[in-house]
Amino acid sequence: MLLSIIDLPIKPLFQCLSLNNIFTVMAYLLTERSIAVCSKYGSLLAPVLEALRLLIFPLHWQCTYIPVLPRKWFEFLYAPVPFLMGLNVDFQSEEAKELHRMDGELIVFVDLDHNEILVPRNDPKPPRLPEQLRKMLMKRLKKVMNIDIVFNPKDLDNCDDLFNNSYQPGNSSTKKKNDSNSSKTSATQRSSGAMR
Repeated sequence: MLLSIIDLPIKPLFQCLSLNNIFTVMAYLLTERSIAVCSKYGSLLAPVLEALRLLIFPLHWQCTYIPVLPRKWFEFLYAPVPFLMGLNVDFQSEEAKELHRMDGELIVFVDLDHNEILVPRNDPKPPRLPEQLRKMLMKRLKKVMNIDIVFNPKDLDNCDDLFNNSYQPGNSSTKKKNDSNSSKTSATQRSSGAMR
């Protein structure tokens, strides 16, 4: 059997969520629940959601899948079918709290920025993977991934800037220094050209 291949890093999943939370999300996936993965860092959503789909291989997520749901389509959260969606929102914001108040009975909310899972109000006890399988999988994942490093979302403060047109590599002081050096070089070239 061939392993599913994705062209995205899977490490962000293990950096954002603890293994226990990853197993909880996997159990929700395997029982086809509606799951909304939230982060204020939009560039985290697709790699994390793809990694979650990869972890249930050889099974496939057959329900609705939207890696990054645009804000104007948040009404899709009312869909009567199971889904796996990424929401580019800070789960501590009022907007996200309102979403949870409205949809908290049906949707599992996963907060990547704070390593939290908000389970549906009408189903407070999440499903669990069988204990023997869980222990074996945890042992293997710890061996494969170096999970001793705790992820700090503040390390990603500029990661979304890579996708903005306004992003300029380097800081402004470096740019000013380079601009002053280039103006000095231009002035030197002009004065040496005038001497010839």
